Amino acid sequence: MDELVALSQRHGILTPYTSFLADDRVNLSAVGVNRMRAQESVASQLVVTSGSVGFAQRDFKGQMQNAANVAVTAAAAPVQANVQQVGQKAFFKKQNGWQDSTVTAEQAKNAISIKQFSKEYFDLAASHGGQMAQYMAFTEPVLVNIGPKTYRIEP
Repeated sequence: MDELVALSQRHGILTPYTSFLADDRVNLSAVGVNRMRAQESVASQLVVTSGSVGFAQRDFKGQMQNAANVAVTAAAAPVQANVQQVGQKAFFKKQNGWQDSTVTAEQAKNAISIKQFSKEYFDLAASHGGQMAQYMAFTEPVLVNIGPKTYRIEP
């Protein structure tokens, strides 16, 4: 488990063992603010020149300087993400939209359809104190379990 946590932290992958490290108070739609916070955090660490952090930075920089250049060919296919971690949920790309990993086939068939930005959409977000809003902010159709019900949110 320690190795899994270390690998998850090193590669920025959220797992059930590292979910305690995630800050669910972060507003995911505030991209500019989050980018600035991340840049400030990185900048504050880059000025450290001593101790284990400084040593690790020098080692990493040396590895990057000595790395062989990777040629990118025009024939290389663009990478498309088929999995997204949003808050405490994992979503998989299915056909023309995203599906919460906890949605069963039966739940998908009986999902309640809601049009994005409709009155029902905002009522649903408000009914959960805004905690579920992050799961409703997709730009493509999404199938998600919110509370005891399954919703299909269409843009």
